[in-house]
Amino acid sequence: MSTQTEIVPLVLIVSGPSGSGKSTLVQRILGLPNTMPSISCTTRARRATEASGKCYDFVTEAEFDAMVARGEFLEYARVFGKHSYGTPLKWLEESRKKGLDLVLEIDVQGAAQVKQKLPESVAIFILPPSRQELERRLRDRGQDSEEEIARRLAKARDEIAQVGKYYDFCVVNEDVERAGREAQAIVTALRCTSARWSVQTKAPESQFAYVVLAARRARQIMAGAPPLIENPRTQKATRIACEELEHSLIEYDFTEPSSIDVDKEGNKRRK
Repeated sequence: MSTQTEIVPLVLIVSGPSGSGKSTLVQRILGLPNTMPSISCTTRARRATEASGKCYDFVTEAEFDAMVARGEFLEYARVFGKHSYGTPLKWLEESRKKGLDLVLEIDVQGAAQVKQKLPESVAIFILPPSRQELERRLRDRGQDSEEEIARRLAKARDEIAQVGKYYDFCVVNEDVERAGREAQAIVTALRCTSARWSVQTKAPESQFAYVVLAARRARQIMAGAPPLIENPRTQKATRIACEELEHSLIEYDFTEPSSIDVDKEGNKRRK
């Protein structure tokens, strides 16, 4: 039986409160080979240090609403009741076309939507070591008012309360170097899981191949190899092997020998 294997690109969701350091850890993940970022669209004003198309694509409310109407977003949400953010579907399509793991830096609202649409996606939540440390980081940034800091801290509390509902992994960002290694280790481990590999199995192309493969597998079973099916219908090794073939459980590359001839009835025989 011949097989083909195809690597299924990962969809990685990274979320965390403002000040948790998630953007820094996203860059550590993107430092791994075969990854690509998604670039979100937002209706908020561009800051002086930001360039459109690098961190965000800045669009108007009308442009954003038109994209929603055309179904162009994988997820979208309004944050703090003021500005809209969304992940265009084009990044998922490009990821699959290129075979690269896609990294989404989105909030809990967006993660919930992606998890519903793509249950196989993997979500990582970045936690601050404490509320006090989170508040210190927000104040040290020097870009938010007291009202904004209070709003972000309240949102952080609500987001953390939902971690167990949507997220598969948590990384505590107390030391950025250690947290970066942990985030990369999660991705590396996910790349090694069998669920990431799509195996396409093709049944034997001839009766001759079927018989040879069944006999080969039966010898393995008689030598002590465990059956690949639970509760086989029989204890006879040959019948177990045939049942495994019927369920496409045996993966072999089989080349018929050149000394095989075909008679008038289409039966294959040795010359």
